[in-house]
Amino acid sequence: MNELSLVKASIKDSRIIWEWRNDKNTRLMFFENSKISWEDHMSWFKNALEDKNRIIYMGLTKDKPIGIIRFDRDPKNSFSFKISINIDPNSRSKGYGKMLLNKGLKKFLKNHSESKIINAEIKKNNQISKKIFISCGFSLSKSKNNFDIYELKIKDSISDLTLLLSTIFYSITSAFSV
Repeated sequence: MNELSLVKASIKDSRIIWEWRNDKNTRLMFFENSKISWEDHMSWFKNALEDKNRIIYMGLTKDKPIGIIRFDRDPKNSFSFKISINIDPNSRSKGYGKMLLNKGLKKFLKNHSESKIINAEIKKNNQISKKIFISCGFSLSKSKNNFDIYELKIKDSISDLTLLLSTIFYSITSAFSV
């Protein structure tokens, strides 16, 4: 499998994202599953790129776009984000979903250390997405109508450091007490 890189989405990505969004199988997994007109998409996409509470990355292999990952800040909780991914229909079933999710999370969290919770709303019948999100540390939080909400709780870096130092200290003291 090819190496995956991430770049911030730009206006030049609008057509391919629109084509992916209007793919028949993609629409089945979206909550709004009707086709989106080019004009409506462009209006949304321009606003999305300018929105300071929304981050969109394009996943690339050998400079070829294979998917997008989007993070939207919750307007009610500035430490919570909603995540969404969409893979190019021609790149599906090749492992790119998990790669994009992993790389996207790492890049996002590196640049947004204030994040505490990331939620994914996944249609109940979208078993592939559920499996990918679970494999990346998400767990089922709640169910609503025809979708499930999966949640990733981000640990406090100070708590992580404390735990790491405690583990190291315990390992060192255990080694000397033998």
